[in-house]
Amino acid sequence: RPNPMLFTEDYIHGRLYLRRICAAYTLFIVEFGNIILDQVLFLYRALTVFAKVKG
Repeated sequence: RPNPMLFTEDYIHGRLYLRRICAAYTLFIVEFGNIILDQVLFLYRALTVFAKVKG
């Protein structure tokens, strides 16, 4: 018969591991999104300036 305490410890560790992965993933998405957003805004500004200069 397996020790239930051992199982709960494994379960808790698993939960913590999952939470850590989720946190890292979320952080990555946020950072990546910010970088993309910066690029898009920069391009948009450059295009509007270019349009003003041409127009």
